[in-house]
Amino acid sequence: MSVNGSPAVLYEKRGAIAWVTLNRPDQFNAYNMAMRDDLFQILAAIQPSPRSMATRLAAASRWRCSATSR
Repeated sequence: MSVNGSPAVLYEKRGAIAWVTLNRPDQFNAYNMAMRDDLFQILAAIQPSPRSMATRLAAASRWRCSATSR
């Protein structure tokens, strides 16, 4: 499902990792029905296998934070 032409949740497979990204940065990734539906479908479709070792869940952001180390 998409909101304003953009999916509420993005999915990408990178090697052995499934990357799942909440994609409503303009609404600070507030959870809504479209996001729930997309997330449910994506997580249900991810099948454990020797080639899929992990799932990374993150949120899209329009804000950038910079951390400094001492």
